[in-house]
Amino acid sequence: MGFTAFDDLVKKRFETLIKNIKAASNSFYDSYLDLLECTIKYILDKNNIPYNSSRTCGEIIKDPNVIDFFTNTLLIDKHTINKLPDYIKKCNDHKHKKEKLLGIDSIINYLKVYYDFVNYYFKYINELEFVFNKDYFISIFGETERLNKEYKSEIEELRKKLEEAYQTNKLSENSYNECKELLALEKIEKYALDEQNQLLKAHIGILSNTIKSEELSNRVKEIERLNREILLSIRNKEKEAKNNGFIDELKRKELEKEVDDFFRMSIKKYIFVGLKSINYYKLLIFLLGISIITCSVILSYNMFVNLEIFPLFGAIVIIQTFLLTIKTLFRKKKELDINLAYGSNYKFTRSRYFYINTFEEKKSFKVIRILAIIEEFVFLVGECNKINIPMIILYIVIIVLYIFFLIVNRNFMEDFSVLIEIYGLNHERKYIKMYYLTFENNFYSEEEFSEKFKSLKNRI
Repeated sequence: MGFTAFDDLVKKRFETLIKNIKAASNSFYDSYLDLLECTIKYILDKNNIPYNSSRTCGEIIKDPNVIDFFTNTLLIDKHTINKLPDYIKKCNDHKHKKEKLLGIDSIINYLKVYYDFVNYYFKYINELEFVFNKDYFISIFGETERLNKEYKSEIEELRKKLEEAYQTNKLSENSYNECKELLALEKIEKYALDEQNQLLKAHIGILSNTIKSEELSNRVKEIERLNREILLSIRNKEKEAKNNGFIDELKRKELEKEVDDFFRMSIKKYIFVGLKSINYYKLLIFLLGISIITCSVILSYNMFVNLEIFPLFGAIVIIQTFLLTIKTLFRKKKELDINLAYGSNYKFTRSRYFYINTFEEKKSFKVIRILAIIEEFVFLVGECNKINIPMIILYIVIIVLYIFFLIVNRNFMEDFSVLIEIYGLNHERKYIKMYYLTFENNFYSEEEFSEKFKSLKNRI
């Protein structure tokens, strides 16, 4: 569906709707309501129709000004006018678990009303009508789960071939161990289905070509040679285009596709390169975490017994500290970029090729921590006549420990967010390895990296 007449926000809402249809997810109802509300507000704003933007979608379409515009200006038929509030109510019922499971008939009915509504507006502004393609939506319904099953089935087939290649000495032990990690479905299954499919597809590509390779014994030298070749190829093509005074569009797109394919299908891992060992950080965070949790439990218990008040936000901070400590203890020296992003208290942005740490703490962590400190401080000040000196000292100790805990955790994440190892296949289906330095925003071949950053290389 084209959206040239709408803004980017409406387009994103529609993309989310399509994603939920492919996943056969009940979140379809939420995304449909978001899309409808966003579209209605866009049309009203574009035509300067007054309405209360703070009201819900169901209330907005009952506004006399809105009804008059829909019926007398856009000339929307009664069936569509009546169906809009009906479907809005059903979407809201879904939020309260009154709606049945998502079926393709519901999707078709809901989208038909949306398309009819939008086409009345397009007719009013002399835009081409959108043709509602029922067969398309039927074909994509549940597509994500079908692909997931196909990919997992293919992974199982590759597992058998891998074992056979290893038993017949066609695969080295090192390669066999590397491939076994890519076959671990339990690590992938904790993600959403669409993210699982991306990882499974990448793993299948690498495993298939590993099994077919007949010269694995020379793989390390081949990786370094091909690594230099791909970088030289990119640079030479760019230089040649500049020397000729123009860039051949077809060749440029072909080159971009080769590079994009490599990064899209490769495995991206963050490598811990701290001056102190990863076990040092794990031990320090563990000790701090246990100390904070122990002190916080003692303080919360005293507040509950002496003041008869349960510190809700303080309890949430205890849980956050516990989860962050556990995640840190299970960190490996090399972590998939998506694993590091999902298990961190910092926000990660999705760049073109991988997740990058912004070092901006997630709002949920920051807000809960501030509220907890305010909550306990207010209780201590407000009930100072009931509180003894040890409780006040304990409160101050917790704050100091927590601040130190966050500083150590940030240092740990900084040492974990410097270097990304990229391992995959180039357009010739050969293995190469590259490195990306986040602070330089630059890529290096394995040979270049070893020569220029010897100290970092020694820490890998």
